[in-house]
Amino acid sequence: MNTQGISVFYGATCPDIVLAEVRPPVGSFVALACFEIIRLLRLLDLTAFGDVHQFGSIFDSDYTALLERLGFLKTLCQRMIDPVMPDDEETDYLPT
Repeated sequence: MNTQGISVFYGATCPDIVLAEVRPPVGSFVALACFEIIRLLRLLDLTAFGDVHQFGSIFDSDYTALLERLGFLKTLCQRMIDPVMPDDEETDYLPT
């Protein structure tokens, strides 16, 4: 989830997930390492937004604002999990 020229750390719970996310071309190399977590981490589970439902009246302006925010978060989450093809990396990584 990094833009061209900017390296970032990517962490996962197992090597298979890392390889699936990185999607290395055949014959390329990927460096994997184990890290020990030495302090409490706070993580955001973006998949949870897919199950969120907001109830209310469409005539309530607060409810409309909540629906807009929820729609944005669901769209953002979808954009983050969509595969990015090599030719599209420069623009398609922008949402992340």
